[in-house]
Amino acid sequence: MAQNRVRTLALCMAAVIALSCVYMATLEYLGKEPSAPAILLYNIVFAFLVACAVEVDRRTRAVRMPYEYAAFVFFFWPIAAPVYLFHTRRWRGLVTALGVILLFEVPSLASLLVYCCRAPTGT
Repeated sequence: MAQNRVRTLALCMAAVIALSCVYMATLEYLGKEPSAPAILLYNIVFAFLVACAVEVDRRTRAVRMPYEYAAFVFFFWPIAAPVYLFHTRRWRGLVTALGVILLFEVPSLASLLVYCCRAPTGT
């Protein structure tokens, strides 16, 4: 049962990142900037998925945490997720946390790649 939840979360995370990459790359190609609500939506959805992943992992590993720990991770995921991963996996957890933070930046990197590869429009 837990593997199904992990698989579902991974697919949701991949879909959110892929859609965000397409959105950011398309806007960069068109020479426009993303809207503030779109960036806010991405931040909220990503934080929600990280909090869900931590909660599923916490229950699978039977790690005892304070009440409403998932809400704490949702609001402070850049700090709380690495701390949790270090707590449960030691140094390998920090590598995983670095990977999660890099995943968060993938849409921005896709936009940067389009910016660098785009041919100059004015001569």
